Amino acid sequence: MGVRVSLSSLSAAVANAGGVGTIASVALGDPEAPKREYEEQSREALRRVIRQAKSQTDGHLAINVMNALSKSPAGRDYSRVR
Repeated sequence: MGVRVSLSSLSAAVANAGGVGTIASVALGDPEAPKREYEEQSREALRRVIRQAKSQTDGHLAINVMNALSKSPAGRDYSRVR
């Protein structure tokens, strides 16, 4: 997983090549923003990246959620991104 590297284009390319394209879910928000804003920005960015990747491939995609770095208790809300 690469923070701010493993996003829609890379994950879709891997999926299109027959692998499992993995999207990093950490550090998608503005690290200078207040915690609540950071969490909302991160959720919105993850939704956007997932939608972009899904529009670029019919292959397999995965989301790498790192709770230790997510700034939210036990992955709250990250597991419900659609």
